Amino acid sequence: MKQRLSLFIVILFNLFSHALNAQKILPFFQIKEISKGKVIVSWINPHKNCIKLSVQRSSNQDFFQTLIWARNPNLYENEFVDKKANADSNWYYRIFYVLKGGNYYFSKTLNTADHLINKGEKSASIKSNQLSSSNPYLTTINFKPSKLVYSNLKNNITIHLPNAKHHVYRIIFYDENGIELFQMNQVRETELYVDKSNFLHVGWFGFEVYQDDKMIEKNKIMVQAH
Repeated sequence: MKQRLSLFIVILFNLFSHALNAQKILPFFQIKEISKGKVIVSWINPHKNCIKLSVQRSSNQDFFQTLIWARNPNLYENEFVDKKANADSNWYYRIFYVLKGGNYYFSKTLNTADHLINKGEKSASIKSNQLSSSNPYLTTINFKPSKLVYSNLKNNITIHLPNAKHHVYRIIFYDENGIELFQMNQVRETELYVDKSNFLHVGWFGFEVYQDDKMIEKNKIMVQAH
């Protein structure tokens, strides 16, 4: 009887240990430093109708950069190794995923220093009827498309700064209410793309471009679903 009881306790302990080490299910996930400068991001995706999924990283929680798009977004268990995570920096990670029908979500945010930043899951439905805005900042009559911040032929948000190697640029984006959404600081690339997930929904967004701390343009841009 004692042997059976001991065996039962061992089984319970193993099950409990496995549960503690079990993979987290979206909107939760896990990060682990496997070596200096290398962080593994792993998750379980229960959504079979997931059509897009990306791993994103940020140094300040304001602007997230997409590191990779999953080849099989609806794969139940998956992971990604960030090989360029400078060990001397503090990184924030999150997972962005889109389900059939247009709804998209952000996971919780994990921090390499504090490990978990509880920011809550955000969701938004990508609908064309969200394009209207009553904010005067976004509804100027004489609208002239920007040559610095614009949507390319594939509707990707493109930033083109031909003098970026000789100046320091800063770009601030605002939502439809004129509230600051996020900033891109010390931009030194001549051309780059902004992931649409940073805008949270489709519609008009305002922006300001600063060159060496001097504003050189104030304009708006339309973010479209496709």
